[in-house]
Parts: sequence; C-alpha cells; structure tokens
Amino acid sequence: MEAYQTDDSPTFLCCSVNEEKVLAQNPGKRDRLQVAQHNLALVEELISKEYFDHGLHFILTNPSDLVAEFIFRRTGNTKVFGLGLSVDKKRYFEVFEEIGVQTSEDFDLAGNHWDHPCPLLKASSNLKSDLLEKTHCRTEEELLKLLQMLLGERIKKEFKGFKPPVRSGVEAIEDILGALTSETSVLVSGHSPSLSVFTGGVFDGRTTFFKPQVCNEASAEPFLAQTFLKTKITLEHLMIPAFHKSEMLVRRV
Repeated sequence: MEAYQTDDSPTFLCCSVNEEKVLAQNPGKRDRLQVAQHNLALVEELISKEYFDHGLHFILTNPSDLVAEFIFRRTGNTKVFGLGLSVDKKRYFEVFEEIGVQTSEDFDLAGNHWDHPCPLLKASSNLKSDLLEKTHCRTEEELLKLLQMLLGERIKKEFKGFKPPVRSGVEAIEDILGALTSETSVLVSGHSPSLSVFTGGVFDGRTTFFKPQVCNEASAEPFLAQTFLKTKITLEHLMIPAFHKSEMLVRRV
C-alpha cells in the first residue's frame, strides 16, 4: 500500500483488501463487517503515520462511514467524512419508481451508508403521502423499514457475485468533487456531536461545513435510535479488542 502526502487539498482514501475474496470465504452471508475488520487494519497503518491528523479527508474504503468514524475517534479530526450517501439517495429515487411513485421532491438521509440509511420525508410532503398510499403502510416507521429493505435488495443486485460495484464508488467521488468545484451541497456521513456517532448530513462544498441530519418526524425516531445504537455496538465490537478504551478518546477537537 502506498500513500502520498498532499498540500492543503482534500484527500481520498480508497485502499482496500480484496473484498471479493473476504466475502467469498463466508458465502452464507455478505457481512460488510468482515471487510471492515480487514480494512481497519490497513487504515491503522496510515493513522500511525499521522496522515489523518489534519486536513479534509473523504473515505471510500468500505464500510466508508465506519472507517471514517474509526479515523475520527483515533485522531480527533472532525473533517473526516464517509462517502456513499449521495449514491444511496439516487438509489432511493429508483426504489420510489419501482413502487410506482415518480418524484423530483428533495429529501435528506440520516443513519449509515453501511447499514442502509433512512430517508427523512417532510411531514406535509406529497412524496410521503404517495409512498404510504402505494405501499399500503399504516405508519411512517413501517414505511421506513420497507424502504430500507428495498434499498438493501437493490444494493445486493449491484454485486457481481461477491465483487462490490465499482460504478457506485466512482459516482460517490464524482458527487463530492462536483460539490467542491461548484461550491454546492452533497450528502455525506460525518460526526454528530449531539449523537456522539456518525450519521448522514449535508456537506457544504464552499465552506466545508457539515450539518448532521437527525430526524424531522417523531414517528421516525425509534428507527433512527435503533440504527445509532447498532452503530455504537458495532464500533465497540470492532475497536475495543484492538485498542484500550483510553486510546479511543478524542485527543483533539
């Protein structure tokens, strides 16, 4: 693995083990946490060389938001972001079309790319009412669970055997480069101080400011709370065996 120092320009992390080989070792389940354990070992080598202590970093290494949060917890750098949510948003538009709802109505995502994010539907939106009608879901929480499942099925279809889709990674990079060059906004995963965990949010390409998207509907709160709890448990599972708790504390904000 080679790493190149840059000036103050943003950097992209794309290093990875052979994901196809790792996933094929357990053909019964395509668990991305298997990939995470291997990729975090690669990332730790770069962390030890202080590549991520300063500057703006975008993570494509899978699972991108877990790897990004791992880097944040080890360095304290709040300018580390996971990519993938912008592609998930496009996938959701495709899911809506499959359900029978065509829309250009905008929405944000909360939750995690690795565990399938949650669309934040506005309370009075036509999109929300149309989806509830087409799916015959009685509550928003029921609708969100269905949409999450459909998103997961769509992502599985993009895999070629056990080989991850390259197209989605390229799209994620194109989306963030587009936001930086045109000074527009894009969805990424970043640290939420109020939740003490990474979640989806809006990244401003002009200011590099990140605004976490938490929840705009009380009915969606149980779904998101469960998602955030699962992330925290996963992080503890991945990090505590390898590092002392004292090393996980943020050293610099």
